[in-house]
Amino acid sequence: MSRFLFVVIPERGHVHPYLGPAACLRARGHEVVIYAEGPLEPVLEPQGLPRWPPTDPAPEARHAGAEFSARVRDHAWLRQWVAGVLLDGVEAQVPRIEAAIAALRPDALVLDPMVYAGAIAAHRTGLPWAAVSNSLNPVLPDDLDSELLRTVAWLSPRRAARFEAHGMAPRFRGCDLLSPTLTVCFSSRALVGEPPPGVHLVGASLPLHPREPPSGIDWGVGRSRPRVLMSLGSQVYHQPRMFQTVIEALRELPVELVASVGELDPASLGPWPPGAIVRPWLPQLEVLARCDAMITHGGANSVMEALAHDVPVLVSPICNDQFHQAKLVARAGLGSTLDLHTATAEQCRAAVRALLSPEQRARVVGCLPRDGAQRCCDLLERWAARASGAR
Repeated sequence: MSRFLFVVIPERGHVHPYLGPAACLRARGHEVVIYAEGPLEPVLEPQGLPRWPPTDPAPEARHAGAEFSARVRDHAWLRQWVAGVLLDGVEAQVPRIEAAIAALRPDALVLDPMVYAGAIAAHRTGLPWAAVSNSLNPVLPDDLDSELLRTVAWLSPRRAARFEAHGMAPRFRGCDLLSPTLTVCFSSRALVGEPPPGVHLVGASLPLHPREPPSGIDWGVGRSRPRVLMSLGSQVYHQPRMFQTVIEALRELPVELVASVGELDPASLGPWPPGAIVRPWLPQLEVLARCDAMITHGGANSVMEALAHDVPVLVSPICNDQFHQAKLVARAGLGSTLDLHTATAEQCRAAVRALLSPEQRARVVGCLPRDGAQRCCDLLERWAARASGAR
């Protein structure tokens, strides 16, 4: 059996894809610890996953809410924020990860490919590391353009210098490091096409155990109207204009709207369609299993989880890699894109009608395997065994 140390960014959108593979490894008898410099116990404990350090976590960063949701629309501000997330603090984090390695003595590291300090620490301690991505960075087509990719190009010389100082010259795609021995992406050829050499597509990563408490909603049986979920994630959800556009559009359609509005006041968003279900937060996997379409900001997790449930998506990207998911979804015919911040209610209504068409819904069926966690676990087991035999 092997001992794995997962090194992740302590934010739900980054952590959720790792829950399934980590719990699967533990179920097969391997030791697994999650290294995260922030409080993640509510996310990890239901999966039976321990976090390191076990006490005194760093305070949770507030990358959410009204101010953050507004700022991410400022390209100059966002460029500096991305630079801070990717590069600031890397050198200070390396010795902390090395201390965890010394204390836990793992056989291998499994990295969020944006935690560059993890790869440096692995290099310095002689440990093998795998890149398991929570985005589509490893499979981005060469012709794709976005503000985020332009930011990455601007950062590239600084990033390369950071690694050169440690005698490293790793490969990158987008924001992500690519491992020299194993890189995993939770997607499928139906969405992204043929992957680059060395990148393994495994399907969607769903948790082995419930991720959140049940909603308590009585979903009923024999419903006659299609159900549409609208959720803008856990960070940039404070978008009243986008919700107002959808609410106005769906009042004129025979659908049932389910909306996760975060800290927004539902009453301030206008009269809701009859029968709408509105909550601050919803257990997304529970809702997707009962929905026919999803309106999303385009976070990689949301898109993959929707497609894994055969749910087509209307993507309205706000920032960063959300534009990548939007373009790939539209290119693959698995949904469509619309800027709900500027669109009219009529445009939104037409987009939702198309999303609910039999032709569109038929295209998403089976497009993304649901066993990505198990397939990722298989790859990690074989990779760790080879790495151990080579040491």
